[in-house]
Amino acid sequence: MAATRAGQALRDRVQRSWSDLEELTAAGPADGERKEALRVRRRIEANLTTAPAATDSAGGAAAT
Repeated sequence: MAATRAGQALRDRVQRSWSDLEELTAAGPADGERKEALRVRRRIEANLTTAPAATDSAGGAAAT
């Protein structure tokens, strides 16, 4: 499945917004602090954009 042109344009706008946000929020701290903050932000982004594994009602892996 592929994104439509409109979907791709939206994805591009979101990516630019993330880049702009990185620049705005990372201005000022020391280089090491900035790198750590960006690493954490990227991990949060990955957590939010990755589908969780299927689990059963007890929290274990679901049988396949």
